[in-house]
Amino acid sequence: MRVLFVGTPKYAVPVLESVLRAGHQVVGVVTQPDKPLGRSSTLVPTPIKSLADRCRIPVLQPPSLRAPGVYQAINGMSPEVLVVAAYGKLIPLPILNCFPGKILNIHPSLLPKYRGPSPIVTAILEGETRTGVTIMALDEGMDTGPILRQKAERILDTDTTVGLTDRLFRIGSDLMLEVLHDLEMGEISAVPQDSTSATVTKMVRKADGILDFGLPAEHLYRQLRAYQPWPGVYTYWGGRVLRVLAGSPLATGSYLDQNVVGQVVALEGTGSSHMAIVTSDGLFVLEWLQLEGKLPTDSSQFLRGYPQFIGSLLGL
Repeated sequence: MRVLFVGTPKYAVPVLESVLRAGHQVVGVVTQPDKPLGRSSTLVPTPIKSLADRCRIPVLQPPSLRAPGVYQAINGMSPEVLVVAAYGKLIPLPILNCFPGKILNIHPSLLPKYRGPSPIVTAILEGETRTGVTIMALDEGMDTGPILRQKAERILDTDTTVGLTDRLFRIGSDLMLEVLHDLEMGEISAVPQDSTSATVTKMVRKADGILDFGLPAEHLYRQLRAYQPWPGVYTYWGGRVLRVLAGSPLATGSYLDQNVVGQVVALEGTGSSHMAIVTSDGLFVLEWLQLEGKLPTDSSQFLRGYPQFIGSLLGL
């Protein structure tokens, strides 16, 4: 089939690669504009643009799909179907109307659960043990289109947003090929979503990464996993931002009798090189930290530089 691929980040790369390997003719790629990187502000292409350039596929990088000439450029490529994978912007109505039922989108959840911008983050935060991938036909709503294929996937206790996103989009690349085959054979089957069962996720903000030690240690661990790579999780110590790069929950009730929530304690029987924060339920073990203005360090090195950290209260 003649496919126009619409996507941007590295997670979308396996999807485009699988479409190419399956023998479909990718007539063009739409991706977001190059972004400046570092102090030199050197423009860096998106991962999808880099792959398209290597494969000599025409690339469109409009600031918006509503920009003048975009609609005409897409029509000029004569695609039979649009494959959308993490493009990052809405598809406007004129394009939707031009390809009814033939704009196929990968969404990393089992719709109608977790519509919206942060389905993977939300699933990890809420302690879900199961998620999945949906291939849907886009319509005017936010992730409201009919379902073409779904596959469930287990959420591991160690999954972060980075790792789970990568895994789900690889699963999605296989599902997309199945849908393209069905569409080519005229055997496509679309199932409307049950909107009464829908849930909607919100945009992640930088402030969401602040650790609240009044919550259980298990919740903080889910927060740590969910907010990788952005915004990360952090607290304050001595008026400076303290980022927690790695940690884990420890179920114990023996520390709250002598300490208060948010206090740093040395773990019993481990010496002063291992430490944790007292939470409302259990301890949150600190493994890797980064103090504002300093390089990342493990807990042992951190305590050698800041022995007064033990006993201090965080969040201040």
